[in-house]
Amino acid sequence: MPSVSQANIFKEANLVFGVSGSGKSSTINNLCGEEICKVGDDESSVTQNCKLVCVERKNSTFYGKYFLDMQGYNDTRPEHNQAKIFETMKLYFLESDITIIKSIIFVINISEARTNFYRRFSEFLAQLFQKDQVESNSIVILTKGDRLVPEEKEQKIESIRKSLSELVANYGWPAMQIIEWSNKKGKALPNQEDKLYNAIQQLNGFNLKTVLKEVEKEIELKVQDLYDSPDNIITLKHAAKQELKEFQTDRQVEDHIVINCDRIEYVTVPAQTEERTSIAVKLVHFSGHIADEAGDVGKTFMNIFGTVGGILGTNYIVSALTGRDYFTETKDLQFDHKVTSITFDKTPADIRLLDRLDYTIDPTDQRRVKVSAYLSWGGSPVLSWDFDMRVTATLKQTVVTREEYKNKVVIPQQRIEKIIKTVTDTEQRLVTVKEAYEEKIHKRTKEEIKKLLIQERINKLS
Repeated sequence: MPSVSQANIFKEANLVFGVSGSGKSSTINNLCGEEICKVGDDESSVTQNCKLVCVERKNSTFYGKYFLDMQGYNDTRPEHNQAKIFETMKLYFLESDITIIKSIIFVINISEARTNFYRRFSEFLAQLFQKDQVESNSIVILTKGDRLVPEEKEQKIESIRKSLSELVANYGWPAMQIIEWSNKKGKALPNQEDKLYNAIQQLNGFNLKTVLKEVEKEIELKVQDLYDSPDNIITLKHAAKQELKEFQTDRQVEDHIVINCDRIEYVTVPAQTEERTSIAVKLVHFSGHIADEAGDVGKTFMNIFGTVGGILGTNYIVSALTGRDYFTETKDLQFDHKVTSITFDKTPADIRLLDRLDYTIDPTDQRRVKVSAYLSWGGSPVLSWDFDMRVTATLKQTVVTREEYKNKVVIPQQRIEKIIKTVTDTEQRLVTVKEAYEEKIHKRTKEEIKKLLIQERINKLS
């Protein structure tokens, strides 16, 4: 269970208040399902100090909710005891970090209730909180009704309702819910826990900052004084710290450098060629007649005697008289490439009157060739020639396999230049990087001092 020292985790709580022995602690124990708060008899006040309780019964409607069991109020208690209660409550709120009071639950022993107890409770708490905060966030729980006979219990409840109605009518109080409650084990009244939960949920609650402002300021001032006091401070002296550091100095010096100034030239690389051989064939036609080719005398005889002379043998007479006649027929041929040699598919044996075949390659243009057929007539009866001949030429072609190009040639050259350059000299020196200083260490934190201070004051008030 949470204790007074468990601070900074509780933000909202329900304040359980009542006269000594009214059943405050029993009601909280009932909600928790176990005895957390000590319980006394009807007149004694066992709760001598505040106690914060968290409901951890998982099947409870109030699981995880917080209830503050207050010291019992008794109107016969001396006035200074009431002041002690208020002081203790403030200190407890401050320590436990409670900032919201969700509800004020007045626990009343139904058999002991008097008609003016509501006003007395309200006036008592109004000395700590604002009056309207108390009146607007209060719930009445009536306990120990099981000790009365039904008729008497109903009369008591009716009297209490009447008193509350008068407060509403005469003093402008808001309507206050009344819940009958039983703390007897195994004899809880029907839905009593749900009724209390719903009643609390309808309330707005109020903030404690205004209530705690004065005491909080007082505590904080005291905390600051104790925090800064010599008894809470340990002084550590630290010597100066030195380190070996490098320092650099620049100076100018003369030097020489070699500069490359290569010269670039472009050299023409000739094209690369390749000789390729091919064959080309052309068809040449030769034709002619002796009469067309003979001399004047021969023509005369040929015209006179003609073919008859050849048959009768008179042509031989003519040939004997005039001599053997020679004839040459020439053909000009043009090829695509240079001609290296020529062959013929005809020979003198194949053609009558043909003595030989020959060719001449033009030296100025070797693609051009003259093909000549040399013929002669010596009196034979054949007087003409007419034949086709295939001329086969062997050609040579020069093919460029790589074009001419320019080749870049770098000719190394250098020159020496004088320069001024910066040289950095490095030296090491011992320097102070941190001056001597004093470090103050606090033995206790402000939060620790605050807890101790509050606890001491609570103990003095107990």
